[in-house]
Amino acid sequence: MSDDRLNIDEFEDDDEFEDILTFTDAEGNDVDFNIILPFEHKGKNYLALAEATSETREEDDILEIMFAEIEYSGDVETVTVVEDDTLIDELDKTFADRITEIYDEDDECDCGHHSCDDPNCKH
Repeated sequence: MSDDRLNIDEFEDDDEFEDILTFTDAEGNDVDFNIILPFEHKGKNYLALAEATSETREEDDILEIMFAEIEYSGDVETVTVVEDDTLIDELDKTFADRITEIYDEDDECDCGHHSCDDPNCKH
């Protein structure tokens, strides 16, 4: 998907589906991607994306993630697929760290202690 660019207004926001971006591949085919997580890395905004599919995934299936940078020019926001391997490695680590933070936050008790065993805790 070399040099794939689109206006961020291409987002579809539907209660039934996750946010979706549509890229056009080299053969002119539209390919939909689910937005997994927006995040920041070194002061720039990125999206973690996974190809949308109607196929049912098994629990042990590996989800292939790709990254795209959100670039701003005036009032236009453009999404560009990241192709630099070094940057992809950095983004992969940042993404994994952010996912870990999100899951750790979900497990944290209201008292602020991870997996609190206090029977008097309000959690």
